[in-house]
Amino acid sequence: MTSGAIKSWIPEKGYGFISGEDGKSYFLHKNSFASKNTNLSAINDGAIVEFEPTATPKGYRAENVSIIPVKACTRFNMPEDFIMTRHKRVGGWEILKASEWMVVAESRDLDDARAALELAAKTAGANAIINLHRASRTESEASDSGKGEHKYTVHEFAGQMALVGKRSMRGSNDLDFVRDIDTFAREQYQRTQEKRDRTTKVVGSLAVLGALMSLIGPELKYGFIAWIPGGLYALLIGWKPHYYLPIKD
Repeated sequence: MTSGAIKSWIPEKGYGFISGEDGKSYFLHKNSFASKNTNLSAINDGAIVEFEPTATPKGYRAENVSIIPVKACTRFNMPEDFIMTRHKRVGGWEILKASEWMVVAESRDLDDARAALELAAKTAGANAIINLHRASRTESEASDSGKGEHKYTVHEFAGQMALVGKRSMRGSNDLDFVRDIDTFAREQYQRTQEKRDRTTKVVGSLAVLGALMSLIGPELKYGFIAWIPGGLYALLIGWKPHYYLPIKD
């Protein structure tokens, strides 16, 4: 016996096809069900079935087919490769957990931005990103010659983290595999928020100190100018875009 999922079923004609967990496609006929009381009109695409695989001159056929209740099938197979899609569903896969958090990454290099997004999602425990969005913006910086500005493109990816799998009676993972990806994202977000708050306080303190020095004397005022680059740098670090952001309702 093996298992699979019904990928298509035409009730009025009484036949369809099963996508076996071995990657093969099996022909399914209404007379192939083990129980003669099977409600053929209630069969849905994606239903989990267990069957005996049979090779025929016309191809593979499923015999002695039994429909497995979804609740009874608690094991899953996971995709070997990380999945990214612009859609809210993943073709051929069930979304076991759609995170309440999105992941964001950006870089001047398009491939680096995409790789950073995947790494951040994997680190949180996800194996897919759904509702993927891509954007770009133009920024500028001083040219190497010191004359004029150099413009460059920043690529940004953002998407909702998810865990996807396929139910299988002989799957390699059970429900315990559905990790709490939200907890990791929430902790990372809180750490970044705390870092930003600390940085804001530091820059605010520098501003107050600079104002006091300007009142005391111009020589101290100009001495304080040397502190500005460090303060600005700290501000930029503190407000760096989060990898993880909560999805607003």
